[in-house]
Amino acid sequence: IALDILFVSPSSHGTKDDQAMQQTIKKYGDRIIIAASYEQSTIGESSVLQLATPEDIYKISETSLGLINFTPDIDGTIRKWQVTLPRDLDLRPLPTFSQAILKSAKINYPKPKGNLIYFYGGDQTWSTANQQVPFYYVIDPENWRNDIIKNGQFFKDKIVLVGATAASKNDIKPFPLGQMPGIEIHANALASLMENRTIFEWESHSIERSILVVVLAILSGIGLVLLQRPLW
Repeated sequence: IALDILFVSPSSHGTKDDQAMQQTIKKYGDRIIIAASYEQSTIGESSVLQLATPEDIYKISETSLGLINFTPDIDGTIRKWQVTLPRDLDLRPLPTFSQAILKSAKINYPKPKGNLIYFYGGDQTWSTANQQVPFYYVIDPENWRNDIIKNGQFFKDKIVLVGATAASKNDIKPFPLGQMPGIEIHANALASLMENRTIFEWESHSIERSILVVVLAILSGIGLVLLQRPLW
């Protein structure tokens, strides 16, 4: 179970909640991944990038943490599953959310072909495939026994991602096909790694980019000679 939720402060409902969660993590910690995130913080007049991790009371091992950050492209769109951190800062490296999930689940996956996510569709793709379950189904006894959940059989032998899909939670991100909740982007990234469908960004490497420029220049020259209509 992977929680795309930052537990950076004690529960507002009291210590009993925290104690219950701590006991659950103690019992099932090797099967739980919890979010960590590099966040911009303001200290005085300076903006500092700091790692936000769960509250100490939960006693979560670093091996149970996964970075939920994405590195958007210059246009603000999320395309990459990897996280790029500033090289000039001494930041603690952590696996991405997807990498941490696969390691915890003991799932071996091929070396990624590239750094781009293969998106399986637009927003609501997982819902359309009947792979998205409202949270109240889980906590309501009647819904837990319905024809979908079947007393938990729906989740058997599955990786379960938990996160917000409502726009009010401010986790809607731009991706190549429009807008998508962050948890769905993580689902696409996870599936891309598992099924070896990551996309290689050929032109992002300097040698390949140089070759591409030379080839285009040669083709342009050949085209001008053959067409003999340079203005056209």
